[in-house]
Amino acid sequence: MPVSHYRGRQDWTPGNVVRVGFLQLRIIGFEAVKDGMPDIYTLSNLDGDRFYEFIPHNGVIRIEKSEALANMQSENFVTSSPGQ
Repeated sequence: MPVSHYRGRQDWTPGNVVRVGFLQLRIIGFEAVKDGMPDIYTLSNLDGDRFYEFIPHNGVIRIEKSEALANMQSENFVTSSPGQ
Protein backbone atom coordinates (compact mmCIF):
# COMPACT_ATOMS: atom_id res chain seq x y z
CA MET A 1 0.00 0.00 0.00
CA PRO A 2 1.25 3.51 -0.71
CA VAL A 3 2.57 5.63 2.14
CA SER A 4 1.40 9.24 1.98
CA HIS A 5 3.93 12.02 2.37
CA TYR A 6 3.69 13.90 5.65
CA ARG A 7 3.65 17.41 4.16
CA GLY A 8 1.39 16.62 1.20
CA ARG A 9 -2.25 15.63 1.01
CA GLN A 10 -2.97 12.23 2.45
CA ASP A 11 -5.21 9.64 0.84
CA TRP A 12 -7.64 8.51 3.54
CA THR A 13 -9.08 5.49 1.70
CA PRO A 14 -9.06 2.16 3.56
CA GLY A 15 -5.83 0.19 3.18
CA ASN A 16 -3.60 3.25 2.85
CA VAL A 17 -1.04 4.38 5.42
CA VAL A 18 -1.36 7.91 6.82
CA ARG A 19 0.43 9.98 9.43
CA VAL A 20 -1.53 11.22 12.42
CA GLY A 21 0.81 13.31 14.53
CA PHE A 22 3.94 11.20 14.89
CA LEU A 23 2.10 7.90 14.31
CA GLN A 24 2.12 6.08 11.00
CA LEU A 25 -1.17 4.16 10.81
CA ARG A 26 -3.01 1.93 8.34
CA ILE A 27 -6.66 2.73 7.68
CA ILE A 28 -8.87 -0.29 8.34
CA GLY A 29 -12.10 1.52 7.49
CA PHE A 30 -14.44 4.25 8.60
CA GLU A 31 -17.97 4.83 9.82
CA ALA A 32 -20.22 7.26 8.00
CA VAL A 33 -22.59 8.02 10.86
CA LYS A 34 -24.01 11.49 10.33
CA ASP A 35 -24.09 12.65 6.72
CA GLY A 36 -22.58 9.82 4.68
CA MET A 37 -19.12 11.40 4.92
CA PRO A 38 -16.40 9.62 6.94
CA ASP A 39 -16.87 10.54 10.59
CA ILE A 40 -14.89 7.96 12.59
CA TYR A 41 -11.81 6.20 11.21
CA THR A 42 -10.57 2.89 12.64
CA LEU A 43 -6.81 2.54 12.23
CA SER A 44 -4.04 0.15 13.23
CA ASN A 45 -0.31 0.44 13.58
CA LEU A 46 1.76 -1.13 10.80
CA ASP A 47 2.26 -4.32 12.83
CA GLY A 48 -1.50 -4.67 13.29
CA ASP A 49 -1.31 -5.19 17.06
CA ARG A 50 -2.53 -1.75 18.26
CA PHE A 51 -5.75 -0.09 17.23
CA TYR A 52 -6.84 3.54 17.14
CA GLU A 53 -9.93 5.60 16.47
CA PHE A 54 -9.55 8.96 14.72
CA ILE A 55 -12.24 11.64 14.55
CA PRO A 56 -11.28 14.67 12.42
CA HIS A 57 -10.81 17.83 14.53
CA ASN A 58 -11.06 15.76 17.75
CA GLY A 59 -7.91 13.66 17.52
CA VAL A 60 -6.80 10.08 17.86
CA ILE A 61 -7.31 7.68 20.77
CA ARG A 62 -6.03 4.16 21.31
CA ILE A 63 -8.75 1.51 21.54
CA GLU A 64 -8.79 -2.16 22.45
CA LYS A 65 -8.96 -4.84 19.78
CA SER A 66 -12.51 -5.70 20.90
CA GLU A 67 -13.61 -2.10 20.26
CA ALA A 68 -12.00 -2.16 16.81
CA LEU A 69 -13.83 -5.41 15.99
CA ALA A 70 -17.12 -3.90 17.21
CA ASN A 71 -16.54 -0.87 14.95
CA MET A 72 -15.93 -3.17 11.98
CA GLN A 73 -19.22 -4.98 12.57
CA SER A 74 -21.25 -1.76 12.57
CA GLU A 75 -23.71 -1.45 9.66
CA ASN A 76 -22.24 1.97 8.77
CA PHE A 77 -18.64 0.70 8.58
CA VAL A 78 -16.94 1.04 5.17
CA THR A 79 -13.81 -0.94 4.29
CA SER A 80 -13.35 0.26 0.70
CA SER A 81 -14.01 3.45 -1.19
CA PRO A 82 -17.19 3.58 -3.31
CA GLY A 83 -15.28 3.49 -6.60
CA GLN A 84 -13.43 0.26 -5.80
